Amino acid sequence: MARRRRQALARRIAFVSFFLVVTSSLAVFAQQPAPPIATPDPLNVPVETETPEIAEANKAYLKALRAIRTLSSLSSSQVSAYYADVHPQPSGLMMSLFPNEQGPIPKLVKLWYSLRPQNLIPDWLARRFGGRLGRRREEIRAYASKAVELLTLAIERGHEDALFTMAEVSLFPPPAMHLNVSRAFHYYFKHAETTGNATSQAMLGFFYATGYGGAVEIDQSQALLYYTFAALGGFQRAEMVMGYRYWAGIGVNEDCMAALGWYENAAEKSMNYFMSGPPGGRTLPNSITRLSDLDGGVYGPGASVASTGSNSGRSVMKAASSRAAGETWEDVLEYYHYHAERGEVDFAYRLGKIYYHGSVYTASGGAASGAEGVGAIGRDFARARSYFVSITRLVWPANSINFPLVNKKEVEERISTAAAMAAGYMGRMHLRGEGVKQDFMVARMWFERGAEYGDRESQMGLGLIHRDGLIDGKIDLGKAMNYFTAAAGQDLAEAQVQLGKHYYAHN
Repeated sequence: MARRRRQALARRIAFVSFFLVVTSSLAVFAQQPAPPIATPDPLNVPVETETPEIAEANKAYLKALRAIRTLSSLSSSQVSAYYADVHPQPSGLMMSLFPNEQGPIPKLVKLWYSLRPQNLIPDWLARRFGGRLGRRREEIRAYASKAVELLTLAIERGHEDALFTMAEVSLFPPPAMHLNVSRAFHYYFKHAETTGNATSQAMLGFFYATGYGGAVEIDQSQALLYYTFAALGGFQRAEMVMGYRYWAGIGVNEDCMAALGWYENAAEKSMNYFMSGPPGGRTLPNSITRLSDLDGGVYGPGASVASTGSNSGRSVMKAASSRAAGETWEDVLEYYHYHAERGEVDFAYRLGKIYYHGSVYTASGGAASGAEGVGAIGRDFARARSYFVSITRLVWPANSINFPLVNKKEVEERISTAAAMAAGYMGRMHLRGEGVKQDFMVARMWFERGAEYGDRESQMGLGLIHRDGLIDGKIDLGKAMNYFTAAAGQDLAEAQVQLGKHYYAHN
């Protein structure tokens, strides 16, 4: 009985306390001045211009964009599965029998699935052993069909952006959508005619210059007309095209000074944008892949300049061969992950670079040179940093901004080399604020660690810090030039550019 009384008393006290808190809060709220009621200004009332037809067009266009984004976000393994290049790993009944995928039987089944073309497997069998493949295929097809339907509806309702988007997905189709060159030309033309858009004008110039896909006959005078409109509209690629046409005399008389003028316009835009970024400039976009290169060149592999001689070793040629063999980027990453998880620092470093650059294939000129678009997987700074940190911890277990070289472990050369290169990337990320807070002091710590082992990226980073006075405003051109020279001697393109700029400005 006494226990029940104590519980009842406790409930009453809690209720009274809650009541006092609520009433005090309401009292404070009541004492605050009420916000003024906004009264519309009769001279500044916005006029509602969105008609039901425009609202319907906007709604359809947004839905179409969502469907296109869904298709574009598919992984390469999902794309391969859709196009029947590679069958996905078996699931369903087979994986329930062998959940750990161990032993000869599941390995043979996986091999059969990966080597046998998917279009030779009946749908019922694919559904039986391939899990949700059949249903996923139908979902992808539905997204593709819906995107075209919604874009068509938006165009019929007068949505101008839908014209351009329809042209883009027709010429550069995402997975499950098909190339339709004539439709692309039609909508580029309608968009240019309706809006005067410079990009669409340039694409029309491309069609008339090349006759691509048989959409129109080659007409260099028409190409020149559209490229000129696009270049005058400020479209940088069109300015580049105009520079080349005047240099080579395509549709015009050769005129080097006119070519120089167009090239200067394009170069100035590029440099202004590039230098507006973090120290060292903005990140370069992944290189653009020629469609013909994925087929071994215009005349096929071995018969084209693109795939013979020194060009045969280019990343795009390797990617084309891998794709023809049914290999996906997930396969490459899985292989690298397998070895990295077993403590192989070389593979951990490769994974860090891949996630930093967002591509399986990186440029040989250094971190600032970007990567190849053909192997794009999307940048992931968090993953890149985790791999770099795991490597550097093998040499420097703890961080010390003031004494970066203390407590260093003695390790074998291959580990110290990988750690130095990883330190260079860590410094670069902190220098530029990529995936971490920008901090020049921390960047210097990592650069000094890497530079001790002669890492070229670290030397480059220290050169930028001393040249631009990024720490305490202290500029030291002598030290900067020494670091740039050391990095340039290791064929780091960015350092060679910085040396060239220095000597040009001071001689």
